[in-house]
Amino acid sequence: MAKSAKAYNIEYAVKYKELSKVAFEGLCGENQQLSWRKDGLCTRLGQGFCQHYIAVGILVEEEVSAVTNEQTSATDIQTRTDLRFYHQLFCEWFASFRLVEVVAATRGASELKNVLDKVDPFNLQYLYRFTCGISSAVGKRIIEYLKSRKTVISLPSSASWNKLVR
Repeated sequence: MAKSAKAYNIEYAVKYKELSKVAFEGLCGENQQLSWRKDGLCTRLGQGFCQHYIAVGILVEEEVSAVTNEQTSATDIQTRTDLRFYHQLFCEWFASFRLVEVVAATRGASELKNVLDKVDPFNLQYLYRFTCGISSAVGKRIIEYLKSRKTVISLPSSASWNKLVR
């Protein structure tokens, strides 16, 4: 192993699942959240995990300034560090693993509808694509749900999606 390389920490596999929950909650919550306070997220995921995902470029740090009153002086500005995914596509990738679990656990069309109604197919199409790619059984249920919606949704014509529809 190269001197600069670090051994993989098996704990990251466990925390990966937690990061998937964070991503899913952020994308599909009532108020979409795409960045989180670093201290809170690192408490939830672990410092080592956060530092690893920052180092590899999946998560990025941002300094966020908050003005405490209208007369802005240097003492009135507070800063904090937030974390966000480098790109929303990464967030959708991680969230897709959680969506697979959530959809697989649903029983019946009504429960499935309650879950998927919170996942905007227009703005989160890659979340749907990744989810369908991870589990064809879940993918088939999602495709049927999308077909049943009253609003017109143009399903992709790629070969992988066509396999799910059949």
